[in-house]
Amino acid sequence: MAIQSKVLTVAIPLWLVTRTEAPHWLISGTMLLNTLLVIAFQIRAGRNIDNRSAGATAYRRSGVAFLLACALISMSAGVPSWAAATLLPAAVAVHTIGELWHSAAGSKSPSPSPPSTPPANTSEYSDSAPAWQKQSDQPCSSTHLPMHHNSRGTTPPPYS
Repeated sequence: MAIQSKVLTVAIPLWLVTRTEAPHWLISGTMLLNTLLVIAFQIRAGRNIDNRSAGATAYRRSGVAFLLACALISMSAGVPSWAAATLLPAAVAVHTIGELWHSAAGSKSPSPSPPSTPPANTSEYSDSAPAWQKQSDQPCSSTHLPMHHNSRGTTPPPYS
């Protein structure tokens, strides 16, 4: 599902122009439809996703929606322009629903990061953290952040 974001911005425009008889202005129409549906339904789509189980269910639903949207997109090839112009917006609407579920589920998905340290046990875990992550009594001006190397293996100059 990682490539779902490219379906609307790359795949549908290319498909519409090369495989369908639909009018080319429909590319803009699909983008506009997606935008309006996201604005209208984003809060509603995530309203009931309040735990990991609900997030997993939303992920599964989004996968089914993406599959259905791709099936509708593929059916738009080789049909009259009016049919393609009907199928593509329907596919975008279904894809957008999947996109909304996928986005809402992401906020409740299991994270690869370790669980938070309980405040009472912070000192037990502080020695295992890298030096730059440990709390310090020093003021912020003396805090040292790690320097990252660029692609040539050299350290970039500090920001001014």
